[in-house]
Amino acid sequence: MGSGPPYGPADSKVSPRFSGIRTYARLPHVADDLNGVDVAIVGVPFDTGGTYRVGARF
Repeated sequence: MGSGPPYGPADSKVSPRFSGIRTYARLPHVADDLNGVDVAIVGVPFDTGGTYRVGARF
């Protein structure tokens, strides 16, 4: 393996899923300069936990 940081979801025992900034696939939030980045993934929140007419959607 390389000497760089490991990329992957944070351990839920170390960083609970219900706290902090929500990120795609629970990957670490990057607040650095993004010059040289070719691709960005932007998540769109969607609630599939409700039935028929969820109040927030209507």
